[in-house]
Amino acid sequence: MVRTVLALVLLALPASSLELTERQVRLERELTPQSASKVAEELFKLDAAGQEPILLFINTRSGYAPAAMVVVDAIRSLKSKVHAVIQPEAFGVGAIVAVHCEKRFAFQSATVVFGKLSYDSEKVMKDEPPLPVAAADAYVDRTWASAGKRIGLSGADLEKKAEAGWVLTADEAKAAGVVTDLVDRVDWVELIIETVEVKKTATLKSKGPATDVKDSAVLPGGGK
Repeated sequence: MVRTVLALVLLALPASSLELTERQVRLERELTPQSASKVAEELFKLDAAGQEPILLFINTRSGYAPAAMVVVDAIRSLKSKVHAVIQPEAFGVGAIVAVHCEKRFAFQSATVVFGKLSYDSEKVMKDEPPLPVAAADAYVDRTWASAGKRIGLSGADLEKKAEAGWVLTADEAKAAGVVTDLVDRVDWVELIIETVEVKKTATLKSKGPATDVKDSAVLPGGGK
């Protein structure tokens, strides 16, 4: 009976249209410190070019907590709003980045998965000198807390769900507040780019005695 009611609720969830513009950034399969820096740079450039929302397309399966937070910190510092677009999947760090966006759009076939977060690869953690495990664990805890706050959960509760593998369809993610909008239509919006002409003037300076206009004037009768 409970399952039947839940199914009815999910079917009743409203969908919405997604307005596409050329202001897009893509977060691909693996989110590493290098790819995160590239995404952040692209976000900064688009933000400097205008104030319209930036669409962050997420299709991510793996990565590390610090890389996710590089992107999150970039999103927080922008004047432009960032809207996540999940197509087809946001796994692990992809889900972390998504929930930090102003709006989270998910296509009907999309999947969101919260799983165990890693600070870095095992190889890097074991390098000499090794990374302090306590510091890495504290960083991951802060990441969970930040993401949990965005969807009304404590960091501990979100981590607990993730440890068990919290797998959500688009409908389930919408019901849980993980995504804000389900996409049933896509519209292309042509942005109007305003061109401002900047004129420069140059002032020429030369050394020499200043000329007194009155003294150099020709007086009536030919005198000066």
